[in-house]
Amino acid sequence: MLLAACGRVGFDERAARDAHADGMVCTTCDQGLIARWRLDETSGSIAHDDIGGHDATLQLASSWDAPGKVGSALSLEHGYAETVWDLPASAPDAFTVAMWVKIDPKTQPYDRYFSSFFYVTATGNDGALLMDNSSGDGFRCAPYVGGSFAFLDADHVVTIGAWQHLACLYDGQAVTEYVQAAPVGTMPASGTFSATTQFPIVIGGSTDGMGNYQNEAYMVVDDVRVYNRALTQAELTALASP
Repeated sequence: MLLAACGRVGFDERAARDAHADGMVCTTCDQGLIARWRLDETSGSIAHDDIGGHDATLQLASSWDAPGKVGSALSLEHGYAETVWDLPASAPDAFTVAMWVKIDPKTQPYDRYFSSFFYVTATGNDGALLMDNSSGDGFRCAPYVGGSFAFLDADHVVTIGAWQHLACLYDGQAVTEYVQAAPVGTMPASGTFSATTQFPIVIGGSTDGMGNYQNEAYMVVDDVRVYNRALTQAELTALASP
């Protein structure tokens, strides 16, 4: 059910159209927001987090001021942005990661959208959260919950060369993936969202067990948000309708 207190479709219809506007303003979409990289910078090597101060440093081939879905955006040509942040400790029971992406035709399967993840360590798989494009135009979300990874794959759900709003949610009972606010996959999962180590947060890449970066992205990315709760359908609809 939509949030009746939030207007016609669960969000306020104020016409906020400045450089940081999100179109129809969702009256609840800042609740539980623990990081937001708007990616509206025009120069420098830092992507600023407006909420939690987890500023990310740009690495390899990346550039600012690409046309974005909300203002401008960050263009990654086999590049990434990273910061050190213990995300599982900040959202142990539920989370949402949401972002706009436009993947490039040069993309390869398993290029990363977002991660807090060492792919392989000496003892095997280890990490906290992996989000990548699986089939090259798909969406895989794999949080480490309840002592194991919950790998959820949806192939061929992302259009190459077009803006798509992606969201990965964990609510303590299931992991669910959304593209353009529509669910494209879900699987049961329970337990604490956790990790054995404090991992880098990487937008557009991930690290291996020796700290080497890998699977860097070919994409333009905009308005990356992290919440310590699972968003509602109405809230996702608002975020996907700038």
